[in-house]
Amino acid sequence: MNLEGLPPVGGLLESSLVHWEGRVAAVVYLQGCNFACPACPVPHLVPRPGGDGAPARGLIPAEGVLDAVFSRRTLLDGVVVAGGEPTLHDTLPDLLEILRSFGLETRLVTNGSRPRAIRRLLAAGLVDSVAMVLRAPLDSLYAVAAGREPDLGGLYRSAEILIADPGDHEFRLVVDPRLLTGGALDRMGRTVAGARRVVLEPVAPGVPGARTLRTLARRLGPWARSVSVAGRPGRDYGAFPRRGRGAA
Repeated sequence: MNLEGLPPVGGLLESSLVHWEGRVAAVVYLQGCNFACPACPVPHLVPRPGGDGAPARGLIPAEGVLDAVFSRRTLLDGVVVAGGEPTLHDTLPDLLEILRSFGLETRLVTNGSRPRAIRRLLAAGLVDSVAMVLRAPLDSLYAVAAGREPDLGGLYRSAEILIADPGDHEFRLVVDPRLLTGGALDRMGRTVAGARRVVLEPVAPGVPGARTLRTLARRLGPWARSVSVAGRPGRDYGAFPRRGRGAA
């Protein structure tokens, strides 16, 4: 396989305990995103190499990334492919296939803007888990959160695909106090109704605080089987809390 055709890699985390709960995972960050979220935690991954005049700077050679993951495969449970937005890249399936050939499980982190790509990856058995990031209710407020006008229908379809699929999927709701009132959070809850797992995460470290996140998690609890706060998986506020992982 021609490694030069693989998606552009903008970063690599060789080991993480927080990107996939219950697993030790490497994290591969792909370059390029179709959103421009004002609160994006990785703005350097937004520009697309060679697109809009953006130079391909700071990229990591694909063979180096694969070598690093392969050399640590016995210490890892899986690999998380994040971004940027990974589904923008036509050769994402090739990358996932190589990673799975190492005997590792794979998780995709996506903004949900390309439902057909998500459906194809699931149908091909190339991902064990999908984490879809939601930043606002699926209405006019989403353009503010995403920095661009999104295809709301596409986001809805992605949510429906993941809720219906039996895989180990989750929704990560980014809580920005400037955008999310109680009513907005309720609308997000309706979007993910029936989800296996919902995780609330702060828009920035300490913003909002842990107490606020816990209060919001309780409010979202009836909408999903499992609802927790990022970094605090032991406390589950969902309608059907998970057993055996310290749920209270």
